[in-house]
Amino acid sequence: MADGQDPTILELGELFAMPLNALIDADARAASCFADFVQTHGFEPDPDNPNNGLGRLKMVAFTYEQQLPDGRVEPVRLKIPLLSLLTLPALGIQDATVKFGVNIIKPVQSAVAKTQNLSTSALPAPQPIPRMLARVAAPQPTGQERPSTRAHMEVTVNIKQLDFPDGILQLLNRMANSTIVRPTQPNMPTLTLNPETTNLIGKGSFTIVKATLLDTSQNPIPGQKLNLMQGPDNVFSLQSTEIITDRNGEASFSVVVVNAPPTGTTSETIVVVALVADQLGHLSEIRANLTFTVQA
Repeated sequence: MADGQDPTILELGELFAMPLNALIDADARAASCFADFVQTHGFEPDPDNPNNGLGRLKMVAFTYEQQLPDGRVEPVRLKIPLLSLLTLPALGIQDATVKFGVNIIKPVQSAVAKTQNLSTSALPAPQPIPRMLARVAAPQPTGQERPSTRAHMEVTVNIKQLDFPDGILQLLNRMANSTIVRPTQPNMPTLTLNPETTNLIGKGSFTIVKATLLDTSQNPIPGQKLNLMQGPDNVFSLQSTEIITDRNGEASFSVVVVNAPPTGTTSETIVVVALVADQLGHLSEIRANLTFTVQA
């Protein structure tokens, strides 16, 4: 802008540069927004390595059921990068058309151009560089005798989806290999054993064991048969080899030592087995082990 002049009056070069600078700035802002989008939706802090640049890929996980060749159905857990599910907004200006009129105000003389420190005795004296002062004016419509007093620009901008930079293409290729598919174990009921003691001394010593069977929601499973097993030495006399859970999902049984070691100690294990249905209706065997220390 010329000093002391109307702020709407600019040098002609500045006037032409204004829309070009605005287009360049718009493209730069779009690129910055694209980078922010990738960082926000594609990455998250890595707690194991906080100095790891952008962090780690942000993953989303979901489960679905797939049918196996034998007809069984199993749950599968899939983890994929969130960025691979999103359309990347790599937008930019394809072309632009700017139309505006120019009202030339007056030519002005600029300072004398400086020359390099060379011998200039044989050269003509440098001449001032002329400048033109102008303001934006409305284009003269065809057939209109008097020009319009309203100044404006007509700008047409065409936006296109840009080709991805090499770095984004490499990231997309990496993400294609980052998808994780693994079978998941369905939630299973739980079987726990709670003995009064696990140390038994001498023949005839005994204890009471309470078995508790809960479903995947931690609700009791009543009326479920539990099978009791022990080792081949038959150290214990069990109340029964089969017990049934009550309405609380519990069943108790006694363990009596009938074959204690003549000297020292020995370890013996009792196994409780339940055959229950999982979330998909498949029967599965659940086991709980309880090891006793038996002394002479």
